Amino acid sequence: MLQFIIVNILFVAAGTALYLVVRTLPRLGDERAHPHPLTLVERLIVSEIPERVDAALSAFLSKFLRRTHVILLRLDNFVSKSLARIKTKKGNSL
Repeated sequence: MLQFIIVNILFVAAGTALYLVVRTLPRLGDERAHPHPLTLVERLIVSEIPERVDAALSAFLSKFLRRTHVILLRLDNFVSKSLARIKTKKGNSL
């Protein structure tokens, strides 16, 4: 039990330190400008392309999952009807 309490205190302390570091990062970034021109990868990360790709993938995934859900529901309905037909043919209806 003592180990559990010590580990929890350690994680809270690490989280607090990380929170304070993250809060000070924007202030550090404002003081200095980029001394070198941005590379291709840096320009790609800063541009709107990742947001557009994310939006497109999200829309595609949403449509794909919705259609897959409909297909699975139809398949389930077909299997349920087939099982009901088999049961009634054998005389084992509930």
